Amino acid sequence: MGPVAFRTDRSPEGLAELVAWIFEFKRRKLTSQEGADWIQRPQTEGYFRDLAMRKAAQGNVLGHCLCVGGRTAAASLTFLCGDTAFYSKIAYDPQFGAASPGWQELVGLSDHLGSEGVRTLNLMMGPGFVKEQLATGAGAVRNWRLAVNPVAQGLERFLIRSGSPVSGRSTSAP
Repeated sequence: MGPVAFRTDRSPEGLAELVAWIFEFKRRKLTSQEGADWIQRPQTEGYFRDLAMRKAAQGNVLGHCLCVGGRTAAASLTFLCGDTAFYSKIAYDPQFGAASPGWQELVGLSDHLGSEGVRTLNLMMGPGFVKEQLATGAGAVRNWRLAVNPVAQGLERFLIRSGSPVSGRSTSAP
């Protein structure tokens, strides 16, 4: 697969590319899912691109990528306000699917956010695999928040306390 690295981007150009990449892979994944017609509308991508550009001028947005062998395996777009990060969009390339790139991106993002002084990661509204896993299947709620400080252990510390399947590991995942 190649070397693994995380990359951050706050530049308008980089964020525009990142939003396009996220929406390309998110559209493919959600094409056949009921209720996912919002992602197919071009104005949705335009809205998030324009919002990222506006927030980039204020320094309140972060593009974060998991790169494997020089290729983007997963990427996320997060908006920032004070010590809270609002996790907005994430996507991954299914060619890397066996390596859990979405989870790895979320862990890398939480590490990075913690190093910037972010104390709360708000996972926003709506259902989703990540939210359901973090809630250990406890049921749907409208708003998800996760404390990310201290973040030295990433999300693993939270997952172990939650009783998730990860808790049986004796070492951290790569």
